Amino acid sequence: AFIGDRAQPWSLATALNGATVGGFMFTPAFVFLIDAWSLSWAAAAFAALVMALAIPLLAPLRGKLAMPQGGTSASYTALLSNPRYLWLGLAFSLFVFGQIGAASHLLTRMALVFDSQQAAFLMSLVLACGMAGRWIMAWALSWLDCRLAAALSFFVQAGAIIAMGIGQSHLILLLACAVYGLTIGNSILLLPIIAQKEFLPSERGKVIASVSSSNQLALSLAPFGVAFVFELTRGYSVPFIGLALLQMVGLAIVAWSWKSRRKLDEARS
Repeated sequence: AFIGDRAQPWSLATALNGATVGGFMFTPAFVFLIDAWSLSWAAAAFAALVMALAIPLLAPLRGKLAMPQGGTSASYTALLSNPRYLWLGLAFSLFVFGQIGAASHLLTRMALVFDSQQAAFLMSLVLACGMAGRWIMAWALSWLDCRLAAALSFFVQAGAIIAMGIGQSHLILLLACAVYGLTIGNSILLLPIIAQKEFLPSERGKVIASVSSSNQLALSLAPFGVAFVFELTRGYSVPFIGLALLQMVGLAIVAWSWKSRRKLDEARS
């Protein structure tokens, strides 16, 4: 079964990196086809390709997937009374707000120091490092507690965001973008793993879905929040430092809940 498999971090990292590679490959390919065939024919070709690839994936897999144990699905009302669920959602929302706030303005921020081509290269560097970072995190999760790994990821990314906000040296900004990239894919990787380890099988689906939804709300507001503070302060130093501080609050929540869970586990053993 996928849930409970020790290879789950590697499976998730590989799948997410596949989506990233797909973005690299199919976006320019789609633009080329639009130019060669027109938008309608290019869209039809891609739709046919997607359907051809989806049919094997949608085929019945009887006997190949284990059904989750734990009875009926948990209700959202029950989850809302669970402090671990609420704190998890808040921590990841703060983390995603900081991450996407920085990512959405990263090209503009780098263009203040680099020329346009160099700034675009840094964006590609962030994406490439993101792929490497997911595999590094998957390796780390083989021996590191998932909440501790999340806290370390929060800390490293917050430091990189501060460096990107206040740095003026080309070398510092290059290194900051690389470090930021190494952590940019960790939130979507860590959430299902934490849910798998800390919630009942009947709760996991709703935990992942609802926390992901709250993350979507956070990331939709983040670009506006950064732009608003930028207009007030006429610079990126203050908004980027603010993003890092929000992530540090998320780090504190994750670290506190990790420590509380360890004490509970020790009391039970």
